[in-house]
Order: sequence, then C-alpha cells, then structure tokens
Amino acid sequence: MSCDCEGIEAVKTETFVLTYVFPDDIDMDQYSSQIRIAESEGATVLFQAGPFSGPNGSVTQTSGSMSMITIQKADLITLPNGDPVSEPWVGVFEVDLTHVSGNVTRLDYGPFVLEKGV
Repeated sequence: MSCDCEGIEAVKTETFVLTYVFPDDIDMDQYSSQIRIAESEGATVLFQAGPFSGPNGSVTQTSGSMSMITIQKADLITLPNGDPVSEPWVGVFEVDLTHVSGNVTRLDYGPFVLEKGV
C-alpha cells in the first residue's frame, strides 16, 4: 500500500492506513477528517469513513499534528472488482478536513487504485 501525489493504491486483502502529517504549529485537534470513495468524480459514494467508526471499524482520526485514515479490509472487499476481475479497480477518493467552526477544506483528491490482492 502506498500514498503519493499520484493517488492511492490499496489491496483488498489488507487493512489500509493513510497518514497526513502537518507542521507542528497546526493544531489538528481543531479538525475532523472524512474520506469518500466513488467510481468517478460526482458519482454516488461507494464508501466513506469519518471520525465515528463504522460497522467494520473504518475510521478517521485527527490529533496533534496528524490525520490518520484507516479502512478495514472488510470495507475494501465491498468495493467493486476490476473488469476483468484480474485488473485493478480504479475509482476516485476525496479527503476533507472540517474545522470546529464548520469550515470544510479539501485536503486530498485523486485516483484510488484497488488491487484484488492474493
């Protein structure tokens, strides 16, 4: 699994963890984060996680100078397979930060490449 400016790669058979680290002078305790994954931009959201853990335990956490997103493999399995199945599925993800004041900022956006795994 990896994350870079080109997007995110994940494997269906492994829990995925994404961490953003900010300068020490940014107090992430004032923010919450959310991730959404869809087939394409503007399409129906297939998966989302926020600061409250979902039924499979996927959750986002912000504290100190970092924000961490954990997507449990049970949630990755629910995302579509590639076509043909042997190919990766490619969707899009968006990560937003919400300040306690209600101001929402897009933190990251790009392709979400999901390999079937082994």
